[in-house]
Amino acid sequence: MQVLNTGMTALYLRGLRGRPCSARRWPLVLGAMRAAAVASREEVAECLREASLEEEAGRVGDGGLWEAAHCLTEGGRVITVANEAYPSQWRRLGCGAPPALWLEGAPPSPTKFVAVVGTREPSKFLHQAVETSVMQVAQMGYGIVSGGARGVDRLAAKAAQRSGAPLLGILPAIGHLPPGARSCSTIPPAAYLSINPDGLVPGAAAFMERNALIYAMGAFALVFDPRFRAGGTWHGAIEAHRRCLTRLLVHESEAPGTKALIALGLTPFKADEGGIARALAKGPIQTQLPAVEPW
Repeated sequence: MQVLNTGMTALYLRGLRGRPCSARRWPLVLGAMRAAAVASREEVAECLREASLEEEAGRVGDGGLWEAAHCLTEGGRVITVANEAYPSQWRRLGCGAPPALWLEGAPPSPTKFVAVVGTREPSKFLHQAVETSVMQVAQMGYGIVSGGARGVDRLAAKAAQRSGAPLLGILPAIGHLPPGARSCSTIPPAAYLSINPDGLVPGAAAFMERNALIYAMGAFALVFDPRFRAGGTWHGAIEAHRRCLTRLLVHESEAPGTKALIALGLTPFKADEGGIARALAKGPIQTQLPAVEPW
């Protein structure tokens, strides 16, 4: 297992020297490594060459790179698809799952998670709705996965901590939190995960990657007050629905963004007792988005 983790880290971890290999081929790499029962860097490189994975074999053949990956793996700084603690919900993405990520804190628990996303400027009414909703999913046995931003993300984190639910943060870059996130009056998540290394200044692409991973981590997702056709909550929900990353439930309100998502097939739910369970019992209204949104 240690050789598998080190090999996957050397190939795919962003922030190591050189350009990582194409992440889409990780199932082929993992299959070749497991089939050959490799035990050393040289054996890993050889089995990859035999599988016609020359780019991967060349990267593994770099002793300095391998040693750096080994140190990170031993130090608990990374997690790969070969690790038992790798989130099970991501495995269903197949080659679309991230093969290696940076880790800060304890490895994620095997608990199933619910993604909670929403506006960064919640109303006082929404404060109570988020708290009630998180308490419900905690009672159902789920943990909470969040992006750590202000607003709904942070409200969900506080509610998770009060209910004792596991809390996991997915960041655009490891160590990157919005201003004030670490100093707020809550205990931080047990773990943060990110595709990107510490020190990277994340751009729009990194935030979109992060958003997709949050949705894909969830057994289902709760969406609160997206702005109509604007902002990360709206675009993330549209993309998650289009790619069928998870089941999406949207909190009922009069907001235009909420009404539009419900019209596109997201299941509405009420933040009252049993509201989430009732919504989950309903079948999806629409399984696929149209090629062009109807506005």
